[in-house]
Amino acid sequence: MKWQFIEDQSSLELDILLKKQSQDEEVLKLIGLLEQFNGQKQHLIAVKVEDGIQFVALDDLIAVDVEAGHLILTSRKGTFVTRERLYQFKEKYLSDHFVQVSKQTIINVTYLERMEASFSGNMTAFLTDGYQTSVSRRYLKLLEKTLGI
Repeated sequence: MKWQFIEDQSSLELDILLKKQSQDEEVLKLIGLLEQFNGQKQHLIAVKVEDGIQFVALDDLIAVDVEAGHLILTSRKGTFVTRERLYQFKEKYLSDHFVQVSKQTIINVTYLERMEASFSGNMTAFLTDGYQTSVSRRYLKLLEKTLGI
C-alpha cells in the first residue's frame, strides 16, 4: 500500500481518493474504517415496509441474502426485504462482524454457531435462530481469517 498527502490551501474539507484495480475487501474495509473515523457509520438500517419504515439495528442483523433482485435482511426481530444492492450494503454497513460467504450472502459472525463440511470443498454455516447458508470455497479463506483460524 502506498499513500501520499497533498496540501491544498483551497480545500476546506478532507478529500480522500482510493485507487486500486478493483473494489475488493481491502478497499471496503478501508472505507469502513474511514467512515468510523468520521463518525458517520450507521447503526440502524431503515427498511420500507408496507405501512411505514422499520428500523433494524445492525447488531441484530444475522445475515443478508440476495434473492430475485432484492436484499433479504434476516434479523433477530424478523425478516425484511429491501431493494438495496449487496455492494451498496457492504459500502454502507461494512464492519468486522460482517463477512461475505458467497456471491449472494453476507453473515454476521457474531451469530455463527458452527460450520460443517459440505460438498466439493464448500462449508455450511449454522447461525442463530436456525439460519444456515453455504460458504463457498472462494470466500472461505476470508471467513477463516476473520475468525482467526
